Amino acid sequence: MSPKENQIKDRATFEDRPPFFNTWNGLYLFVLAFQIIIIFVFYLFTKYYA
Repeated sequence: MSPKENQIKDRATFEDRPPFFNTWNGLYLFVLAFQIIIIFVFYLFTKYYA
């Protein structure tokens, strides 16, 4: 492989990574957990102010 092909391959690999986690599964798990927490907090607000 030529150096230019290696550079393109490395760049594509770098761009395919998620921004704050090592894997996409970690990012998806974080988003799911965050949504569950937000739903629970809104549930508590609803019960408190009902």
